[in-house]
Amino acid sequence: MNDAFAAKTYPTILYVLDLLERIESGKVDVRPADEKPRLKQYLGQLETRGEDQSELDLARTALVYWIDEVLINANWVHAGEWKNDTLEREYFTGRIRARDFFDKASVAGRLSRTDALETFFLCVALGFVGAYRNGGGPAPMPTPKPVPAAPPAPAKGGSDQVSWFNDANPVPSGSEETWGLGGLPSPNKPAPSKPEPPAPPPVARQAGHQSGLPPTLREWAAPVHAQIAPGTLRPFAPSAPSGSPRDARPLRGYGGFLGATGLAIMVGLLTVILLVVRMMV
Repeated sequence: MNDAFAAKTYPTILYVLDLLERIESGKVDVRPADEKPRLKQYLGQLETRGEDQSELDLARTALVYWIDEVLINANWVHAGEWKNDTLEREYFTGRIRARDFFDKASVAGRLSRTDALETFFLCVALGFVGAYRNGGGPAPMPTPKPVPAAPPAPAKGGSDQVSWFNDANPVPSGSEETWGLGGLPSPNKPAPSKPEPPAPPPVARQAGHQSGLPPTLREWAAPVHAQIAPGTLRPFAPSAPSGSPRDARPLRGYGGFLGATGLAIMVGLLTVILLVVRMMV
């Protein structure tokens, strides 16, 4: 991520990490009415017009979705209040972040520069789960119900056909009336038609194919990382779970690698966080 783009995205990320730290400490009452205007002010830094505006719009979308998700799932008394009045509703008038996040990331992945895509990757590294929250995979589409077989067409000469010779003994359904003696059916009548067996119900496709997403978040992140950090890969191995949201790290339990670019991003972010912590102590 180039410095100019980082200067517009990192302040929002750092403020949200600080906000989560204050929520986790429980020492102060963090109120949505106070925090939302501040967050919108930070997000406003991505609204400057220029040749990279399409990338900044995508990055802002990623940050809005990430902020809503981490605050809705944070352990604070106002989580429900935030869920009912999200940033997503103000910016996009909808509630589609779980899937739209990954759709917009796909758009960012097709751009010539990777700055916006790196923002999506950072949001996932810092806690966005989205469509993968339910059972660790993309939310499956509803299973189609079996389609009932169409009723067989009535055979020619059925019960609704008039008998020309013997009205007292109508022709049984399924037989064919012919010019037999005494109005009786001809012995050469065809056998009653049998209804065709019902068609088998449609087979539901696997959830991964239905949603268009890889089965796991790790499988989604791997090619994204390869795109934003090509070249020589170096191991990045945080061994223990993070004790604080300030400890920015890749996916929890993610056993992959971060390249030089990804590693530099995370190290730089951690350095700034540590400086902020020291100033607050």
